[in-house]
Amino acid sequence: MRTKANVVVTWDSEEGESTPIRFVGHPVVLREFMKCMEIHTAKNFDYNGGDDIDGDPLSNFRGAKEIGINELTGLVLRMSDKFGRIKTYIKTGKLAVENEGVDDAFRDLLIYSALALALRSESISK
Repeated sequence: MRTKANVVVTWDSEEGESTPIRFVGHPVVLREFMKCMEIHTAKNFDYNGGDDIDGDPLSNFRGAKEIGINELTGLVLRMSDKFGRIKTYIKTGKLAVENEGVDDAFRDLLIYSALALALRSESISK
């Protein structure tokens, strides 16, 4: 028996419009997207000095400019680190850092991908 999630959520746009978004797919995909939203919210709080409401969710990537590195390049380097951990896991079946498993690396990649799209969106709209 196949399991399938069928969910409708409402998205409030920057223009103040509410748009329903329908998700139909594997429930693990929905659960992981929701989990990544929770992780992003928590890390946003940490990286913004406790200001998760008005803080810039891209501030730690913008800091790359201070040392002459393009923001997107800095983000992709972090993604590369995660790929390195995943490759190690595939090759050895384990990771040395016990409190951060391969699933965490996959979730980080999902979040980094969304953040990369946010950076690109901002640079295109300028």
